[in-house]
Amino acid sequence: PPKPATTPAQAATSIAGTSPAVSVKPAAVAGSEKFLVLTGAFRDRTNAEEHRASLALAGVEAGIEAVKTADGATLHRVRVGPLANKDRAMTVLAQLRADGFDGQVVRQQ
Repeated sequence: PPKPATTPAQAATSIAGTSPAVSVKPAAVAGSEKFLVLTGAFRDRTNAEEHRASLALAGVEAGIEAVKTADGATLHRVRVGPLANKDRAMTVLAQLRADGFDGQVVRQQ
């Protein structure tokens, strides 16, 4: 097993080294149907930023989208994408799960 990382750079290398390399940076997407991997939704923006930073340490580029709920509250959704198709989104989700994260594939609206 890998030794515990002591710096963010070492953590990223350690995490990236535990599973097959899959680029999870958003790509230019052609066509009308695009997909995202939603990895978290937080009422507190600080928590969303911390989650995004954890993803960054694993080599995953994620964004945060603020949305209003029906009761007027704000949720900060952490998401990866847009991705070109559902198959690509499922591959990214599998990579995230291998790195210890969870999420779900959603169609971008």
